[in-house]
Amino acid sequence: MPERGMYIFYDSIIRSISEIDPDMPIYISDAWDLSLALKWVKERHWRSGKIPANPVVIDTHKYYTFADKHRSQAAHDLIRQIPNEMGELPNCSPSATHISSGGETQVIIGEYSCVLDGKSWGKCHPDMKEGLVRQFGQLQCKKWSDGCSAGSYFWTWKMEWMDGGEWGFVEQVKKGNVVAPVYMSWLVEEVKEKLRKADEQK
Repeated sequence: MPERGMYIFYDSIIRSISEIDPDMPIYISDAWDLSLALKWVKERHWRSGKIPANPVVIDTHKYYTFADKHRSQAAHDLIRQIPNEMGELPNCSPSATHISSGGETQVIIGEYSCVLDGKSWGKCHPDMKEGLVRQFGQLQCKKWSDGCSAGSYFWTWKMEWMDGGEWGFVEQVKKGNVVAPVYMSWLVEEVKEKLRKADEQK
């Protein structure tokens, strides 16, 4: 299987990096198969001490516009699926997978957007689109920050045709479709306390 070679490559890179810094987090792509990536990380048995113990962060992308299985569905049907995403994670919680609590990895949403295919929009009344885009964006923001991932990155900030429509971070923020996670409003004292607790877990 092609992905087997990818994971052999990951092992090689992690070994090389660990010789320089065994604590540096290593970000890997799941190549559109989060379940397989989680299985590989779990089977590394990093606690055995026989392999490098660098923390591994899996970068997964969440799009609902490229595959036929998504294009065949109406926009509102796709949006309804968002709350049930990330089912690959135990209890849908980073605390269930994070190294500090006995797990092996963390997962980030390395790319997401507010884009749906024209075929999906064609199954909805045009007057519904603006509200559905807002719902789509806000549901993703909530899901990706509510414990099912360790962070998320919207695609994208900079394009020749900015603000970029549903691909454009700037436009989606202006319209209120993409909102900041709760932790962005933490007070300085809260941040310091959380950093203190994180240090205790090292």
